[in-house]
Amino acid sequence: GRLTAAASGSAGGITNIEIFKRGPASGTYTGPGNGSAVYAYMSSGGGGGGSAAWGHSAASGAPCAFGIYGANISQPLSTPYAVGAGGSGGNSNNPGGTGGTTSFYNFTVNGGNGGGGTGPSPSASGGNPGNAPGAYVDLSTNWGTNTPSVWWGDVAGGPGGSGNGGPGTAGTLQIWEG
Repeated sequence: GRLTAAASGSAGGITNIEIFKRGPASGTYTGPGNGSAVYAYMSSGGGGGGSAAWGHSAASGAPCAFGIYGANISQPLSTPYAVGAGGSGGNSNNPGGTGGTTSFYNFTVNGGNGGGGTGPSPSASGGNPGNAPGAYVDLSTNWGTNTPSVWWGDVAGGPGGSGNGGPGTAGTLQIWEG
C-alpha cells in the first residue's frame, strides 16, 4: 500500500554541529540539553618529521588517526575535550615529536609517532601511525603508506628532511548531538 498519512510526533536524529575545533585546543563541551546520543568525528595529530644531516634523508612522521564514535548520553552533558597538535619537526638529527591525542567524552584517538632522525647513519625509520581504539569506524587502518587528504585537510605526518623535519598535521574534533 501507499503511505497516505504521517503519524504525529517528531523525528529524531542528528542536529547541528555543536563544535568544530582544530588542534591544539581544549575546553569543556556543554551540549544543548535535548539529545539522547552524542557523535564525534575525531582525528589526532600527525607525527613530526625527523631531522637529518650529512646529506642523508630523515623519515617522515606517521599519519594521524581518524575515528567515528557515538554513545547514548544522559542530560545535561558537560565534559572536557582536547584536540591534539601536530608533532613538532625534529632538529639537530633528532626524531620528530609524536602527534597529540584528541579526546572527548570517553573516546580517544592517539597521535602518529615522529619520524626518525639521522646522524652519521644514512637512513631512518618512520613512526607508527596513530590509532582510534573502540571507534565505530577507524579510517586510519585503511591508509597504509598513503598520505591522503580528506575533508578536514591532510592526514600525513610532517616530512623528514636533509635539515629540520616538518611539523605533523593538527588534530580535529566535530561533535553532534541527536
